[in-house]
Amino acid sequence: MKTEESNRFFELFDTLRASLDDPDEQLVYQTFEVPKRLMAEIDALEKNGELYLGAAEERRFRIQMTALFTAYKRVLNCWDTRDKLDEAFARYHRIVSGQELQHSNGKEDIRRTEALRQFQDVRRILQCGCKR
Repeated sequence: MKTEESNRFFELFDTLRASLDDPDEQLVYQTFEVPKRLMAEIDALEKNGELYLGAAEERRFRIQMTALFTAYKRVLNCWDTRDKLDEAFARYHRIVSGQELQHSNGKEDIRRTEALRQFQDVRRILQCGCKR
């Protein structure tokens, strides 16, 4: 049974989700919750014996590939949007106060670095599944 693989995928997706600053509900639902729900349904079907191991693996793989591509695109887009907002706010602050905005993005950078590492881990997991 491959539910361990699904659980690992869920953990990696949770890390990606945590890298987002205040995502909207629709983004979270479409990007993260729907693939998790679909994977859980496949795990349940496999556990109940309604779906053979090979078919379950193929379905999981398709969901993971689609979910990874979608999450990668949407997460990086959210980061880019957040960076542009931060730059605009810093320019505004500089114009209004005449001073540079002093703030540390260290926490966000750590989350982003971890999320990118998780993307690589997920990609490796999927590539291993592809070679079977």
